[in-house]
Amino acid sequence: MAAFFLDIDGTLVKHGTNELMPGRLEQLKAAIAAKHQIIFTTRRGPEFMHHPVYGRAPTERFLRSLALDHGIEAQVLYDIQSPRIVVNDEGAVAMVPETNEPWKFDLCLLAEIAQKEAVAP
Repeated sequence: MAAFFLDIDGTLVKHGTNELMPGRLEQLKAAIAAKHQIIFTTRRGPEFMHHPVYGRAPTERFLRSLALDHGIEAQVLYDIQSPRIVVNDEGAVAMVPETNEPWKFDLCLLAEIAQKEAVAP
């Protein structure tokens, strides 16, 4: 199993909205079904507190709807700067998709690749 740190804006949802990008829901469902952990990261922080899209309340409503409607429960790390750097002694894979574009990768396949790399001599 793997832990996915997924950015929200421009990656999970179209920038400036809380609308999932095409294909994201299916990938998230597959990752959850495979028992992977999902952690959403976002730059949405205190300065956006009352923003109609980026504020904490609309963000939490969106994430609750993912959990209640689709069984996608995840932790959220707010006010996380970019670029984001992962250092891990048991393997890591980084993907930098184009903003607001379809992913050209599969989350579960990435997990398999990372797990194989982690055990390689």
